[in-house]
Amino acid sequence: METRRLCLQPAALRNSHIISEFLYKPGYDEKHRLIKLEKDVPKKQYQQKGLTEALLCDSCEQLLNKNYEVPFLKVWQQTLPRPANNPEYLFENLPYREFKLFHLSVLWRAGVATREPFLKVNLGDKHEAKIRSMLWNHDPGKPMEYPILCAILINPDNKMPIEGTIMSPVSKRVEGQRSYAFIFGGCAWRYVVSNHPIKNLSHRILSASGTLPAGVISMMDFLPFDSAMREHVQQVKRFKKKEDTKAT
Repeated sequence: METRRLCLQPAALRNSHIISEFLYKPGYDEKHRLIKLEKDVPKKQYQQKGLTEALLCDSCEQLLNKNYEVPFLKVWQQTLPRPANNPEYLFENLPYREFKLFHLSVLWRAGVATREPFLKVNLGDKHEAKIRSMLWNHDPGKPMEYPILCAILINPDNKMPIEGTIMSPVSKRVEGQRSYAFIFGGCAWRYVVSNHPIKNLSHRILSASGTLPAGVISMMDFLPFDSAMREHVQQVKRFKKKEDTKAT
């Protein structure tokens, strides 16, 4: 028996998705495979499902799924613009509690995970414990407690959100405070790991009334994604040059 990370009780753990499986589905090909880009691996790779780790028991898995994942999926399927033709959108009537706690569940799972793509997410004992308590007690906190920001990422050719793209989280300071950016659900999400106000961006965060402003950005103008893609292209070029040299 192992201690469950969410309810803190000893029980058998199951493999749990860190980023919810339904967010990977738009990226599957006809063989139910995902294309995976990995540092220092220029060849195209596939994986059959989203990344999992032994984090939760069945009861905790169902708690997150029923209370946070299902409500998020329902509202996001109806809310995300397809295509996103405007430079700005204001999402309204989002269920603040469920919506925010879904995002905090992703952040928390990434923070406690030990798999390589999530090692950059370091919540620290204080924030890890507090977010765990918020999830367990269905408490989303105030908007400035772990504020959430959003940008819709689009394919510039057709203005469609890149719903099938998921990127490992990256760390960045926001007004001097630690934050993590994730890409999933057609958006770049930024979670600020702090309870202190972010003054210049306070008007951009998820509000208690369920509004969330979102700019629209070409995926190639979103710096973390652009950097990752350019690095992969360079790896492919170096690999091809090496293979051509071997052939001669």
